Amino acid sequence: MQTRSRHCRSPWLPEALDATNCREATQYQTHCNLDPLPVLLISGRPDPDFGLVVDLSNPLVNCEAPFSFPESYATNGVGGVVSNVPIICGGYNSESLALKSCYILYMDGVVESDMSVARKSAAAIVVDDGKTLWVTGGWDGDSFFKTTEFVSLDGITDGPDLPMAMSSHCLVPIDSSTSFLFHQGKSWYYSHKDSIWTQGKHFIVNDRMFADCGIILDFYDGQELFVVTGGRARGRSVKSTEILDLETLQIQLGPPLPEEMTLASSMTTPDRKQFLMIDHKIIYSMRCHSRLCFWNLLQQEENYLRPYGFVIPIPDELADCKSNHLS
Repeated sequence: MQTRSRHCRSPWLPEALDATNCREATQYQTHCNLDPLPVLLISGRPDPDFGLVVDLSNPLVNCEAPFSFPESYATNGVGGVVSNVPIICGGYNSESLALKSCYILYMDGVVESDMSVARKSAAAIVVDDGKTLWVTGGWDGDSFFKTTEFVSLDGITDGPDLPMAMSSHCLVPIDSSTSFLFHQGKSWYYSHKDSIWTQGKHFIVNDRMFADCGIILDFYDGQELFVVTGGRARGRSVKSTEILDLETLQIQLGPPLPEEMTLASSMTTPDRKQFLMIDHKIIYSMRCHSRLCFWNLLQQEENYLRPYGFVIPIPDELADCKSNHLS
């Protein structure tokens, strides 16, 4: 799947900085063409068994996913690509019952195995050099969990407990040895080498739930910035954004979301230069330069994105929309 080159003038830059030549644009991009965007695997309501592959570098290129989706799965699961194979775990079915199943989506069928408990509103990241999905927390409709599980193509094993029982939390990798956990304004670092949780900073909005988060690189100096945005607090939807500089440990308010996106999916692009918020047919991107961050509208034309959906980036080689295009 090929990405489309674009002129230096770009919807990604704030209007005041929109460049008309490459010399002006180099402070935001290495070349005139924008960095390639990921190919996404999308599922969720109203057709959870019907997955889509979408190339965000060219959103008009989209097609039916070449993977078989399980009949029992509905939405709200977590997952990632493990050893080049997509895996979905947990979520709930069409009757809103939490699922304990993990589904390995091979091209020729689904392999299903069970976690120790049913988990919806969990969080997961891919660890162990892409060989393992780490599924954490969640709840089954009655109880919240602090337990975690490691899921690979070879099976499921117990992982380390979270600092406390939680659901609707955020978990992101900083690097191969450290992960960052966010829940209701609190944060923790996890050392995969030492198997230890360490308390982090307290954020400004101290009861934020159902938030979206990620780590992006500042375009000026490459500094890692943790971004948390949206969600709910005190029973209401919020649009505020907070940004933690992972070097100075300073927290600042970032640009609020352009609109409420409580049911959004989110992801950081593979190069970690953009944080995407994806909700129905709207996709916003955040970029930062010299700690100045801004949102821009990427896409508001197609209607393939789904509320309560599930979005993971997949390698180009797992998708071939040329022979399976949806008109």
